[in-house]
This record gives sequence, C-alpha cells and structure tokens, in this order.
Amino acid sequence: MPVSVAQRGDLFRIIESDGKLAKNKAGSVVDGGGHKTRSAAEAQSRAVNANKAKAKMEQGRLKNRQNRRRRNMRMRR
Repeated sequence: MPVSVAQRGDLFRIIESDGKLAKNKAGSVVDGGGHKTRSAAEAQSRAVNANKAKAKMEQGRLKNRQNRRRRNMRMRR
C-alpha cells in the first residue's frame, strides 16, 4: 500500500492508506516525528513508496525462481 502525506498539527506526516502513521519493521515511524515542509515529506514518501515497490518486485522474483525450480524438479522425475 502506498504512503502519502498529511498535515497533522503544524507538521507533515507520512501516513498509510488507512490514515495511520507509516511505520517500519521495527515499529518506529518512518518520518522520524514529522517534517516542517510538505516538499520534504513528499520526497520521503516517494522514497518509501519506491522501496516498497522494489521489495514487492524482489518478492515476486523469488517466488518465480522457486516455482521454476519446483517445475524443473517435477520434470526430472
């Protein structure tokens, strides 16, 4: 799910599509407490979205590789 930018108080925060603050695997917020400018928050949200897309693509490649190996093992029998 892509992240977006929303203003919370006087700071711009990076949020998930459900409206909650975006967090990393460790559980801390990805924006480190918020940004003073919208442009800084948008730049970080683009970076987060790019990394999420890259991770999803890598996961798909891994699954494809595993499926090819399984198929080849079945053919060898």
